[in-house]
Amino acid sequence: MAGKGVHQWRCDLDLIDRWRRGMTGVPLVDANMRELALTGWMSNRGRQVVAAYLALDLKQDWRFGAHYFEEMLIDHDVRSNYGGWSACAGLGPGRVNFFNTLLQS
Repeated sequence: MAGKGVHQWRCDLDLIDRWRRGMTGVPLVDANMRELALTGWMSNRGRQVVAAYLALDLKQDWRFGAHYFEEMLIDHDVRSNYGGWSACAGLGPGRVNFFNTLLQS
């Protein structure tokens, strides 16, 4: 049993693949992921929304997302990428940002 603050990440490769391809059924997440695939870029808010969605809503291991961003982003920076992803996954010392994707749309 996990203690307080210990995350039990899941690894559903089909679900992660649907997230990567922008096929989750959540319009804002899908639009941002498709933009990334086509252009190699995504807005900062989009990055936060899709990262939080993968890690907090889908409960998938955030490192799959961080690695995918590393491969895809034309403005990739290792420190910013992994810092942002770990924060969006709730691993940082600050508050955890849960995004309501419908309101964010």
